[in-house]
Amino acid sequence: MQNETIKGETLITKTRDETKGQCEANMVKTEAVNTCNKKIASKMFEIADLKADTINTVGNGEAQVSAVMQSRRKFEYYGKKLDVIKAFKGNKNLKVFGDNQDDILSQMAAYRITDNKGGIH
Repeated sequence: MQNETIKGETLITKTRDETKGQCEANMVKTEAVNTCNKKIASKMFEIADLKADTINTVGNGEAQVSAVMQSRRKFEYYGKKLDVIKAFKGNKNLKVFGDNQDDILSQMAAYRITDNKGGIH
């Protein structure tokens, strides 16, 4: 009987120690996972903040470039318009009519629509 009592106490001790060890291992594992998740979340927050700053910087840069490009396109437009006017400078067949208030390109366009006989092309 004493032998069975010792076996029973040993089994109880063994089961208690195994259960305690498993619980401690699970707690360590859970704590490690939580610590990793906290660190990952912290780094993701930092990355999101950097991305937001980058997007803001890019947006500001594009806004500044847009204003410059708009001025450049306007400059190029007037340059091309001037080239067209200069091309007509030596054309003796060109007849410009109207007054100083009219746009010369509008006058030339109107001249192209009507021919010398007054008909429409």
